[in-house]
Amino acid sequence: KVPMTIVSGTPGFLLDAEILRDAHIESNVFYSPGTWVYFDSQSREMMPGTFEFAALILAQVIDKPTGNTATLNLGHKRWAIDQGPIEVFSIPGMTAARWSEEHTVVNVPENVFLDIGDYVLFAPRHVCPTVNLWERFDVLDGKGDVSESSLPVSARNR
Repeated sequence: KVPMTIVSGTPGFLLDAEILRDAHIESNVFYSPGTWVYFDSQSREMMPGTFEFAALILAQVIDKPTGNTATLNLGHKRWAIDQGPIEVFSIPGMTAARWSEEHTVVNVPENVFLDIGDYVLFAPRHVCPTVNLWERFDVLDGKGDVSESSLPVSARNR
């Protein structure tokens, strides 16, 4: 008899949970899903259709260098670059063109018109280190309205 089994990690969490369920092992199972709690675009690539994004980043357009590009006010100091650039935006067809620590320049689809001050949501490629870059977060309801504001990221710096 195993007193406790911890099922964790990404991407093995779901497979481990299935194996434990099917093996009928007598154990207290503790689920520690890691990235799956927030989900990110890298996880979606590995296991499409499994979960929805729960951690998104809100950026603002601060410049329009050309008609089909925009500069966002957040660079990879706020969305961890370790697994590659951001690739999932609230605007379909938008892509990251280049980035620095402070800014991200995006290609804007032809049929989309952004003004300085407009907002864009995006999903990080790797959410674990991204969450550690933020001290607080807001919770949005199903309509996109803020339902809880400025909550601390309690797992930060652990």
